[in-house]
Amino acid sequence: HAYGDCYHRLIDGYQAENIVVYDTETTGLDLTKDQMVQISAVKIGRTGDIIDTLDLMVEPSIEISKEAYETHGFDLEYIRQNGGLTAVEALQRFSDFTKGCVLVGHNNLAYDKPLVSRQLQENSLPPLDILAEYDTLVIAKQFYPFLPNFKLSTLCERFKVVNECAHNALGDITATGQCLIA
Repeated sequence: HAYGDCYHRLIDGYQAENIVVYDTETTGLDLTKDQMVQISAVKIGRTGDIIDTLDLMVEPSIEISKEAYETHGFDLEYIRQNGGLTAVEALQRFSDFTKGCVLVGHNNLAYDKPLVSRQLQENSLPPLDILAEYDTLVIAKQFYPFLPNFKLSTLCERFKVVNECAHNALGDITATGQCLIA
């Protein structure tokens, strides 16, 4: 850590406009078996503007749980009609999009990162080639411990960010990026 600052890579990435915010939607909540049905990422600039976007539907090889469907609204037919890729195709495109960046998500260290890492490994793909990874949930706990909880919706309320499409990976990352910049 430069000067003992664990956020130096995040700050450097922000200044270099090299931050990618990402999120996944999945077939369920079991990190040992569930799969992505959507993976989205945006590269954000210093003013919070979106420089580049990746938004992929992923066709899972397992059933989408009723609870997951009720959360994000994606069934297999919808995924196929909206360009559903194989996990390998989606993971390769995500890996290319994030190469050399500082990766940020909300609750990603506990959920999205292990899920993506497992799916990369299961599909014989290399780990992501990134500079660092940060979690806005962890950051919020450190800097705003007085908040009632650390859900993305609570952070959006705190920073007056409107999440146009909650529980859609692209909507969630747009809101996460705006909360990070705020």
